[in-house]
Amino acid sequence: MRSLIISLLFITLTAPDIALGHGIWFTQRTGELTLVFGHGAQDLAYDVDKVKSVVSIGANGERRDIEFARGMKNVNVSSVNETVALVTFFDNGSWIKNADGKWQNVGKLQVAGGSESHRAVKYNTHLVAKLNGPPKPTGATLEIVPLRDPMSLKVGDALPLQVLLFGKPYKNAKLRADYVGRPGEKTTMSTDAQGKMTLRIASDALNVIAVEFDEKTPRHPDVDEVSHVATLSFVLWHKE
Repeated sequence: MRSLIISLLFITLTAPDIALGHGIWFTQRTGELTLVFGHGAQDLAYDVDKVKSVVSIGANGERRDIEFARGMKNVNVSSVNETVALVTFFDNGSWIKNADGKWQNVGKLQVAGGSESHRAVKYNTHLVAKLNGPPKPTGATLEIVPLRDPMSLKVGDALPLQVLLFGKPYKNAKLRADYVGRPGEKTTMSTDAQGKMTLRIASDALNVIAVEFDEKTPRHPDVDEVSHVATLSFVLWHKE
């Protein structure tokens, strides 16, 4: 049954924007944290084996792999005790357009005469609880690091951020300040020489901020480009 669903997903997830432009983030669903793969309001089923790791970061920066449940269509995390942030890596694999113009979830070596070959990888930092000061970089290839604890702020407040690419400041990056509410809208300003930018918190509930980087790989035998999409997500909880 699971192999049938994955086969159906393979047929469905063949559009290049799904393969490349979508991101990942966590949201609450039936009392559990669920990893979403989507763009804006889209919440897509995915091959759960593409979730390569979920790491818990504690209040003092300690890291440990956290157990997560692999369902038929998505991944859930049921326990986040002593966790202030989750760091997730999702490898959506290689995608190539075949001679008929259809996208397949494989690389150049498996499709004769194919074009526009990409590998799509996703990174997410999800803040679970208030921090003891700003978090440290996670070490992901591409990441958005808040320079102030977002959980201590409210909608409309200024949130300073730094974008890192290969561990170094990512200059001239344009972020998507509200990846769920306004997924196609990029910031008019770019990050400065230190990869820094200040945004306004867009939502008084779930916030997802995103950034992308397309890495050309001319010497790679199987893909022409690696598409990196990183998100920072958090929820502003309010007392009733």
